[in-house]
Amino acid sequence: MLACHWILLAQPEVRADARNLAGRKRVGAVTPRQVETSRDKSGPGDLLGPQQRITAPEPSARERRPSSLRLATGASAHHAEGLSITADPRTSTCRLTSRDHRRTKGDRPCDLQAGAGAPPDPQTTTADVPELLISINDLRSVLLYICTDLLRLERQRMPGGPPLVLLWFLVFVLANGQMEDKPTARPIFTRRPFIVAWNAPTQDCRPRFGVQLNFSLFDLQASPNEGFVDQNLTIFYRERLGRYPYYSAQLEPINGGVPQNSSLMEHLDELQNGIDQYIRSLDKEGLAVIDWEDWRPNWVRNWQTKDIYRKASRQLVRDRNPKWRDEQVEKQAIYEFETSAQEFMVNTLRKAKNYRPRQLWGYYLFPDCYNHDYSNNAESYTGRCPDVEESRNDKLAWLWRESTALYPSIYLDRTLASSENGRKFVRARVNEAMRIAKRHHQDYSLPVFVYTRPTYNRGLELLSEKDLVYTIGESAALGAAGTIFWGDANYTRSKETCGLIKDYLDQDLGRYIVNVTKAAHLCSTVRCHGNGRCLRQNNHSNAYLHLNSASFRIERQGSGSQLEAVGEPSPADLDQFWTQFQCQCYVGWHGGSCENKIGAKAQVEVEEGTSCLLQVNAARMSTWLWNEHSRGGIPRGSGDYRILRVEKP
Repeated sequence: MLACHWILLAQPEVRADARNLAGRKRVGAVTPRQVETSRDKSGPGDLLGPQQRITAPEPSARERRPSSLRLATGASAHHAEGLSITADPRTSTCRLTSRDHRRTKGDRPCDLQAGAGAPPDPQTTTADVPELLISINDLRSVLLYICTDLLRLERQRMPGGPPLVLLWFLVFVLANGQMEDKPTARPIFTRRPFIVAWNAPTQDCRPRFGVQLNFSLFDLQASPNEGFVDQNLTIFYRERLGRYPYYSAQLEPINGGVPQNSSLMEHLDELQNGIDQYIRSLDKEGLAVIDWEDWRPNWVRNWQTKDIYRKASRQLVRDRNPKWRDEQVEKQAIYEFETSAQEFMVNTLRKAKNYRPRQLWGYYLFPDCYNHDYSNNAESYTGRCPDVEESRNDKLAWLWRESTALYPSIYLDRTLASSENGRKFVRARVNEAMRIAKRHHQDYSLPVFVYTRPTYNRGLELLSEKDLVYTIGESAALGAAGTIFWGDANYTRSKETCGLIKDYLDQDLGRYIVNVTKAAHLCSTVRCHGNGRCLRQNNHSNAYLHLNSASFRIERQGSGSQLEAVGEPSPADLDQFWTQFQCQCYVGWHGGSCENKIGAKAQVEVEEGTSCLLQVNAARMSTWLWNEHSRGGIPRGSGDYRILRVEKP
C-alpha cells in the first residue's frame, strides 16, 4: 500500500519516465510522414509569411491493416478459435463470434472490473516490442491497475474509511489523467473548431468607391446595418427586439425607463416581430446577439452614466412609500430592479430560443471582466478580473443557464497597443468567459465567440501584427469557438478608408486568419480526432495555435485567388499539439483525445497473439481488461475503448 501511496504522489516523475521509455507515438493519432525537418521557434514575425498544402497524413499500411484479437477470459479455451467479441460495458456481457460469423458462442459474463485478467510478463521491455504503442499515461495506467486491486482488497477489509475513499477517488481521477472537462457544443457553419466572422458595415465600399473587399477568408460575413436580414450573424440592438426599457440621451424614459416600470408582456409580444423580421428562416443556423448596453442586471454595476437607473428605481419606491427610511428604499429598489431585470433578460432568451432554436443566443458583452485599470496601474497591471467581479458574474448564473452562447468583448485601447498589458487584458477576459461557459451551463460548456475590432478603439489605426496574436491568437489558444470582427460606419467614410481595410484583409489580417484557423483545424484533427477543439494545457502559457513557418507557406495559388496555407506538419509540429494543448470534446465524445463516442459498445476482434490492455469506458468510469492482441497492428474502430499497451508474448 505504501507503494500505491508513492505512485499517487509521484505522478509527474512517473509521467516523465514513461515518456523517456516509450517515445511519443500515440494510439489513434495521425502519424506524420517521417520527414526530418527542424522546427524553428516562430514568433509573431513568422506568422504571416510563406508556406505546401495542409494534408492529413495517410496511415501506414500496418495501421490500415485490420487486426484481430482474442478475448482472454482467464483460461485459454478460445485461444486458437479466432473469435470476435462485442463487449457491452453497460451490461458486462460479451458476445463471441467466429471470424467467418458462422458460429456464435452467445452472450456470457464479462469481467469489466479493475483487475480482470492477468497482466503481462513483468520482464517484458520496450526493446522486446517493436510495435509497442504507449502514451505518456501508459506506465501510470499499469501501476494504477495494480494499485486499484490492492485498494479494492483493503477497502473490503476496512469499508468506509475516509482515507481509503479519498485514495479510491484519486485512483479514478489519475487513471483518466484528470477529471474530464465538460464537453462543448459542436461547431456550426463550416464545422471548423475555430471560426472568424466579419460583422462591420463595409458593404458600401464597392458601390460608392469601387473598392472590392475580399471576405472569402471568413467563415461568415454579415452587416449590422438596418435592412440586412436573414444573415448568419444577427445583432439585435435595443430598438430591434421587443420593447426594451431605457433612458434616452436626454434622460427621457423609453418603454418605462427601468425594467420594473415596463410591461414584460408587451415586450414579449413585440419580440416575435423583431425576430421574424431579421431571422426569417425558422431552422437557420446562426449567431444571434442581443446588444442591450444601457443598464446592467447587477445593481452595483450601474455606475457613472448608468446611475440614472438606480436613481429612477429609488424614486419609484419612494413615491409609493414616502415615509420609508433611505435604507428601506435602497433595499426595496435593489430587489425590484434586479428581479425585473432578470425576468426581462431570461424571458427574452426563452422566447427567442423557442422561435429560432438553431440560433446561438446570448448577450453582447456578457460576461464582462472589468479589468480596465491598466491606465492607472500600467507598471503593476496583471490583467486579472477583480475577485469581486468574478463573484458578481457568478450571481448571474440564471443568465448563463439560459444562454446558448457567450459574446464577450476584447476591444483594445490605443494605450495597450503591442504591449504585454494588452495580452494580459485579453487573456483575462477570455479566461473569464471560458470559466463561466464551463461552470454555469448544464450538461455542456457554452461556445464562446469573442468580439474584437480590426482597429484600436475610437480610431482607424489598424491592429499591429503582435496585437493580432494577442487578440485572435489568444482567443483560439484558450478554447474560444471563434472571433467576430465588428466595426462602424467610419470604415467606409471615404475611398482611403475602404482601401485601408482592403489592404489589411489582403495582407496582415488575411494571412494571420489563415494561419490560426488552419492550425486550429490541424490540431483538432491530430490531437482530438476531429471530435473536439484544442486549448492550452496551461491557461497562462504563451503557447499558440500557429503554423510553423519552416513547414508552411501562406500564399495565393493564382492571380486574384484567396490566401492558402501550403505545406505539411513535421513530427515536431505535431508533437507540439500533444505537449502544449489538450482537447475539449464536443458533445457526444469523451476521452483524452475525444476518441470515445458516448454510448458506443466496445467492438474488438480477437485471436491469439500478444497481450493487450484495453481501457473500457462505461458511464465514464474507467476499468481495465487484459486481452490478446495479434501482431497485425492496432484496430482503429470507433468503439468506446482505447488500447493502452501492447506486449509481445
